[in-house]
Amino acid sequence: MKQLLLEENELLTKKRVLVVDDDLLMRELFKFKLSKQGFEVTSAKNEREFWQQAFDKKPDLILLDLWLNNKIGADIYDQLIHFGFDPEVPVIFITGHFQTASEQPIYVKKGQSFLSKPIDFGQLTAEIDRLMLTHNSDHALHLAERFWQSSKKSET
Repeated sequence: MKQLLLEENELLTKKRVLVVDDDLLMRELFKFKLSKQGFEVTSAKNEREFWQQAFDKKPDLILLDLWLNNKIGADIYDQLIHFGFDPEVPVIFITGHFQTASEQPIYVKKGQSFLSKPIDFGQLTAEIDRLMLTHNSDHALHLAERFWQSSKKSET
C-alpha cells in the first residue's frame, strides 16, 4: 500500500525531462524553455551521459536528438531499453535532417514522437503534454488496478 501511495504522489510531482543533444546551444535552449514551463530539466551531450542520466534521474520524458555524435539516437535508445530502461517513458526525437511528416523515420513507435528543427516550442509543448497525458493515464490506470487488487487481498 505504501508503494502505491508513493507512485500516486509521483504523478503529482514536477515532471522530469531529459534533453539529449550534442549541440550545447540546443540543450541550453530546451532547458531554458522547458524550465519556464515548470519541468525539471536535465541534459546529456553524448551517449555515455544519456545512459547515466536516464538511469540516475529516471525522466518522465526524453527529448532525443535523432543524430547524436554520428550515431542514430533511436538505436542508442533501443540499447538503453535492452539494458532495462523503462520502455513506457515517452520519447520525442528531434532532428534537422527531415522537414515534413512524410520524411519521418518509420521506426518511430507508440509513445514516441518526431519533431523537426527549427523547433516550434508551442508544438513541442503540445506534444509533451499529449505524450505525458497518455503516459500518466496509463500509469494511473495501472495504479488503480494494483490498488483494487491489493484491497481485494486484504479483504480475504
